[in-house]
Amino acid sequence: MHSAFHYLFDAVLRATLALGITALIVRGLLLWLKPSSPRWHQAAWALVMLQGIIFLQYSVAIPWYPSEINKSISFESVPPGKLDATAVNPTANPLPVMLTNSDRDLLTSFNWFSFAASIWITGCGLVLLWWISACIFSAKRLRNSVSATETWAMEWQAVLKQYGIRKSIPLHITHDAGPMLGLLLRGFRVFVPRQLWSSLTEKERLAILQHELAHLRHGDIWKGFLARLVVCLHWFNPLAWWTLNKLDECAELLCDDEVLYNNPDAVADYARALFRIGSDPSQIHSPSSAARGGKLYHRIRRILSPAPPERSLMKRTLLLVVPMLLLAINLFDFQLVAEEKTTQPESIPRKVAFAPPVTNQPREKTHTLSKEERFKYISGTGLNVYIWDAGNLKLKSQGFGDESSSLFSVVRILTDLQNVDLGGNSQLWVNTKLGGDFIIRKGTSTEDIIEGLGSVLNQDLKLQASLEFKKVDQEVYVARGTFQAAPPGPAWRRPEDKSYLIYGKEGPGPDKQHGEEDAGKFPDFLKAIGSRVGRPVLSDIKNPPQGSIGWRTYFDHSERTTWKDFPRQFAKNPQLVLKHVSEQTGLTFHEENREVRLLFLEELGN
Repeated sequence: MHSAFHYLFDAVLRATLALGITALIVRGLLLWLKPSSPRWHQAAWALVMLQGIIFLQYSVAIPWYPSEINKSISFESVPPGKLDATAVNPTANPLPVMLTNSDRDLLTSFNWFSFAASIWITGCGLVLLWWISACIFSAKRLRNSVSATETWAMEWQAVLKQYGIRKSIPLHITHDAGPMLGLLLRGFRVFVPRQLWSSLTEKERLAILQHELAHLRHGDIWKGFLARLVVCLHWFNPLAWWTLNKLDECAELLCDDEVLYNNPDAVADYARALFRIGSDPSQIHSPSSAARGGKLYHRIRRILSPAPPERSLMKRTLLLVVPMLLLAINLFDFQLVAEEKTTQPESIPRKVAFAPPVTNQPREKTHTLSKEERFKYISGTGLNVYIWDAGNLKLKSQGFGDESSSLFSVVRILTDLQNVDLGGNSQLWVNTKLGGDFIIRKGTSTEDIIEGLGSVLNQDLKLQASLEFKKVDQEVYVARGTFQAAPPGPAWRRPEDKSYLIYGKEGPGPDKQHGEEDAGKFPDFLKAIGSRVGRPVLSDIKNPPQGSIGWRTYFDHSERTTWKDFPRQFAKNPQLVLKHVSEQTGLTFHEENREVRLLFLEELGN
């Protein structure tokens, strides 16, 4: 199943858990604080319902523990004359045991995710169909309604005038539906049943009409519609339905309070009217009717009883502060990270390590760029790359030790071009050594960086060679199909962010070691696959996955890697590698001849 849908389903489960926990906490606070005003109740339950729509989380990094240097391994060549050896020095972090074919068949024989997702989608559809059917049924019953008599219409117009409502809202008489505020294609209507309306006194009718107008003024129909959409997504959560019922009840109580606030002398008339409405079992009501939204006996008793004294404002504020804190916890993903420090890393026996945390620590005066310069090279040992950003020097990548790096590694660090993006003289790529500091202006294009690097080869290394991009036809792998995320590897970021495993015969296991670990966008993932199989991997996917993904790469018989095969030195068992990637992504890979753009390194004169 598509990774976006997988993420949505996980987000719904997280949101429904947050909604349920918040609902129970709010219920406990209400029992403790006992606020008399329904407005406090409504605000608290609205915050509970908001938990159900928090599907995206924003990461917030909190510096907490001492920093450690992040050591990521890059493969480097050995001195000339020893091209049959490898300089790979992978980390020693063991991975979980790889599932055998029988284990994998047992686990994948029944797709629990697809089963649960199908039930969820079916439930959403049935709940939505149920509500639509109820609306259609009510609309049919209201279709035969007629305009109110002159006397009743004048009473309704007097209520509209009292509240300053200028737009036309007709009053319609039905056989047995109402009293209710309804929204039809032609706009809002108020519906009242003929027999009940005839039995009420004028004061009782005016009180009921004021109640229905309060629903319109409060926007209860729209609020109820939005709340029901949220409950539709969480139909399997009884606490979501409970929260919806509480919101409907609060809406009714607020309308009751507005009627009595504007007409203090209408308490008895309003209570009698509610009693008569509730005593007639033949009436049909809507979610915004005067006889719905809480137990009628409770509402009548509340109307006739004096309001209890309110708790202190500070205590009532807790009713909103606590669910708002829970909402923030659900909205933000707080991550404890290492504190940034600018200490120099300890020298370790590895060729190159990728970027430690960026630092703004200035270097010598030589590490500056003039207004015209976009690229600068300072000869030295090791390999350090700096970004020049508006006069501020930032460290992008730092090498460990004093050894120079092969040219293909330098290109990879400077431009993110992989081995399969390179062509030309493989011996030059491997044996040409380069060390020192590179300063690059922020925003410099890859082409400008390559042009500057070509000048370094010609002027600093006195190498008669050219670096240029060329379009050539060659064999590639083309990815097709629908991306179905099923990464089996360990987490690379958050616990739910599993990594993909790029491997052939030698894969993850308790005694295995991975060669590289990286993360990036989907095109970067395809480049990593291409480096492992020795050919560029292109995409014909219509809807590629969005966001960042992580992966780990394993190399078969890395101790026997021969750099004379560069850039295909790691291309062992490529079909098996693609088969494993297909199992994790649902994609298929096809061999084709395509035009690709490669960076060629060639000796001048050849």
